[in-house]
Amino acid sequence: MFKGLLVSLFLFLGTVAQGQTISIGPDVAINEGNSGTTIFSFTVTYNGSFLNAPSAKYTVSGTGANPADASDFVGGAFPTGEVSFPIFINSTTITINVSGDLLIEPDETFIVTLSDPTNGYFLGNASAIGTIINDDACTAGTTAPALVTTVPTSFCDVINQNLNDYTNTPIPDNSVLTWSTNSDPLVDADHLMGSIATVEGDYYGFFYDTLNNCASPTSTVSLTLNATPTITDTTPDSRCGPGEVTLGAIASSGTATLNWYAAATGGTSLGTGVSFNPTITATTPL
Repeated sequence: MFKGLLVSLFLFLGTVAQGQTISIGPDVAINEGNSGTTIFSFTVTYNGSFLNAPSAKYTVSGTGANPADASDFVGGAFPTGEVSFPIFINSTTITINVSGDLLIEPDETFIVTLSDPTNGYFLGNASAIGTIINDDACTAGTTAPALVTTVPTSFCDVINQNLNDYTNTPIPDNSVLTWSTNSDPLVDADHLMGSIATVEGDYYGFFYDTLNNCASPTSTVSLTLNATPTITDTTPDSRCGPGEVTLGAIASSGTATLNWYAAATGGTSLGTGVSFNPTITATTPL
């Protein structure tokens, strides 16, 4: 009789020990954030006597198709530690600190795993998944810089123009106003090192997100260089007495406008064109 009672007592005690478990869950999914620290809190519970509360170790590692790596966490390392419980409380949290950033990337996952429970406890749900949800987009935006049309784009002899003068559109945060000689803003080999243009041609302005190599639409500025024309040939004329003479001149540029003056220093134009027919009453240089 006593022997059977003793066996039953040991079986009863064994059943209680098997039921004492420590578990983590549920899974947690949170937006990453753009900077600083984003806190992932995982709930850990146990089902046993308050007088015999357990503790356990935990580790964090990347998991899934897009696993998180050490750089995703504050301190640049996978968190590890030990979890324990306040007195008379059967629930606590493990806090995992994730680093926010502006990098466009897939949602990333990590796993928090419990191990080595104490005080005779067993592992119930031993792990939980954390999902770092990407909340980043190209900071350059979807609008091209608006152009200021009052700034000259045609120059004589020399170009030394600050291209930034052609727009006053506010630059989006975390982006840079950039100019390129390539209509594709993502070919960074063609980006200008600064904003000064010294040769004629087409220049494409856009807002550029350097971190994610993405850009807004472009606006085009076309600069033209004109050489100051010179007189390459002249046709004089003369006559005896007052009357009309016919003078001619040829310019180095066929698009140049020839102006005729009474003095070499200029003044008021007396006429225009390759031919000029003034009336003279005395010897007159023109």
